[in-house]
Amino acid sequence: MTSTTELRPMSPNSAVDSHAGPTISSGTQTPVGRRTLPAMEADGYRLFSDFISSDPLRSTTIFRRFDRLAIRNLLYLESELAALETEVERLDLDMIPETMINHLGDWTILKAEAEYAEEDTSENIPEEEAKKQELMIARMRLVKKIRVKVKEYHEALKLMCEIFALERPERDDIETNGRIFVQPDEDDYDHDHWEAKADSHAIIQGAMALHLCKKNRKDLCTLAPQVERDPLTRLVESKHQLRSMIKDNTTGMISLSKWKRMNKVITWISVCLVVVWLVGAIVGLYCWRSDKGRLILLSVLTLGFAFSILWVTTARRHDIFASTAAYAAVLVVFIGSTLDTAGSKGSTSAKSSKTRLSRSLEPTRTYLASGFNIGQASDRTYAITMMGGIH
Repeated sequence: MTSTTELRPMSPNSAVDSHAGPTISSGTQTPVGRRTLPAMEADGYRLFSDFISSDPLRSTTIFRRFDRLAIRNLLYLESELAALETEVERLDLDMIPETMINHLGDWTILKAEAEYAEEDTSENIPEEEAKKQELMIARMRLVKKIRVKVKEYHEALKLMCEIFALERPERDDIETNGRIFVQPDEDDYDHDHWEAKADSHAIIQGAMALHLCKKNRKDLCTLAPQVERDPLTRLVESKHQLRSMIKDNTTGMISLSKWKRMNKVITWISVCLVVVWLVGAIVGLYCWRSDKGRLILLSVLTLGFAFSILWVTTARRHDIFASTAAYAAVLVVFIGSTLDTAGSKGSTSAKSSKTRLSRSLEPTRTYLASGFNIGQASDRTYAITMMGGIH
């Protein structure tokens, strides 16, 4: 005989008659319309804790913070302290005998007098002395009570500050937990609508069955530090067709080795994109001769570079601005150097052509000057001057 515990039926249509408690049956017999499993396999707490502890990334350590209850507890503690503060002020306003003035300013005397008053059991005590002992006992009890409550209140405040600092879980991690926490139907292969079945198909029933639902999403936190995922990694993890590439076939969880391998592939893709954007931009700007075309190409390349950084990295907004500005600055410097080189080549070619023309005219001027007689100086000068105007 094997002790078995009856599970809630997997089909919603038969869930209405699943109220039977633990039963004892043969390990080889299965009741018609019901499914039985060993108790260790039917314990939802055991199953779900095994699932969470087997996650290598610890991204499934998702729990509720119970913000409303925690804040209400802080309000209760604050109210208690406010009442104690009022009681202290009332004791401070009470009339006290002159003999107690020195006692209130010395903690050692105050403590000794209070302890003596608590131990004093004599009945025939003067009225003034009895009032003094009563005040001492009341003050000492109030001091001890305040000490305990203030410590409890401050510890609660500090703990809540640490709890609020915990990061919220990723939506994909919540979906992963939900698919395990809620048992799928036998014909539900995709199991995307687990939230609608949480009330009847969760492996932990009661109020705990809805702890991953939408109304509690803002109250969830993850204990492990979140692993930063770029949008490309999120796409792979969210799509069922791509998720199989990083899933462990035996446990159904994300395999740490496959996940690291995928991260390396995405890193190489990022590096290749950066090289393509930089080298391709330089080649395109060099081959494009039009100045207006270069400016348009510069704008398109800068915009595309910014979107690629946003898509394949986990860079923040200011990091994207800085990297895009640096990329645009490199391209602007390249365009400026290219234009300067083209301008210098044009001016050099113009100067060389002018020099060649000047050299070709100089012999003609010499020959004309030598053709005149020496005595006709004015004619020679005029001829040289006219020929010099050919420049």
